[in-house]
Amino acid sequence: MVSDEILLTFFRQCRKALVEVDCKEALRNETWTTAECRRFILDKQRHVLSSTLSTYNQKSTDNSRVSTEEVQERLTNIKKEALSRQLEAAMTENDASARQALCKLILYSETHRETPNQDLQNDGRLNRSKLLEYLGLCQSAITLECVEQNLRDNTPLFDDLQAPKDEPTAMAYPQKRLEKVQQILAKAVGLEPRFVTSELTRIFVDPATAATCEYSDDQECRDVFRRLIVQMQTTVANASLHSDPTTLSDRDKGGVTRVVAVQYSEVGDGSSSDAPKKNTMELPQEEQIRQIRVVSEAKKLQEELLKELEDLSPEDRKQKLKYARQVSDVFLQSVIKLPPGPERIRFLQTVDPEKSKLLTMYKLWVSMHGEDDL
Repeated sequence: MVSDEILLTFFRQCRKALVEVDCKEALRNETWTTAECRRFILDKQRHVLSSTLSTYNQKSTDNSRVSTEEVQERLTNIKKEALSRQLEAAMTENDASARQALCKLILYSETHRETPNQDLQNDGRLNRSKLLEYLGLCQSAITLECVEQNLRDNTPLFDDLQAPKDEPTAMAYPQKRLEKVQQILAKAVGLEPRFVTSELTRIFVDPATAATCEYSDDQECRDVFRRLIVQMQTTVANASLHSDPTTLSDRDKGGVTRVVAVQYSEVGDGSSSDAPKKNTMELPQEEQIRQIRVVSEAKKLQEELLKELEDLSPEDRKQKLKYARQVSDVFLQSVIKLPPGPERIRFLQTVDPEKSKLLTMYKLWVSMHGEDDL
């Protein structure tokens, strides 16, 4: 019999091994397909299982020894069991670590690929397995520390990557950097990024096609997409709040602090060759202090909105959040249909305070509690 103790040990050891995966060491100057990355993760899990059972069986009598096949059989049917909280938590953490390790391997391989993959789907229809694979990778990417850091301050995703020179000013914004990560993942699964955008719009966003397309009744796909959008909104908002506007002016030390779009800062030595380049500007100390106040006020507002929700009765809160989700869905559809640029900016600037409040409430609550109760 496969005890909970064996599975707990396996899940914990497996999670540790996956968290410690060194992408550079694993790939050894090679680039892998997503299938090869997935195989590496599975091999890592099999190795941990073998090691776990070897240690367990060495301490057991002949009658109590457990085989790999027995463990795999229980793992296959484990979702049908009523698990202890401890075991369920360990399994969930292990699953998340596996998804993160896979996504990180894929990102590393793609960002180090010398010859771009030319065999990308750019027409036809996006099949379900590809759709879920892509959305799943996007969800995992958001949780990676290297991606979070990149969104905050444009640090390269990996230590051995050079910071790009003459990067477009738009890349100073977390939203654009996240789009770049998602484009990398699209190519990794064999999809042309523009094709993915077009298909996601057709399937989920455009009312003229979303209601009648082949995914109109596929609740799983629609839920995954909705969760991803909420996660993206929360991640970009957090990255914007935590981008470093707080470093005070260093003029008294002979330096000059510069920022691009108030998101990325660097310190120069004040020489003429270090003068602000195109699309950069000096940020006065007063402006930096103002931004600190803005961040502080934003956090205070978040706390007030959460308190307002928590003070409601469970039923009233559920109804308010359901309505907020409807507002969020309509708002998202409206934004995505507008081209990036002045038209979209004008639309965002005209959002009324009540709608803005509902959007923020919904994002905050879902980021902390998920959508299970909505």
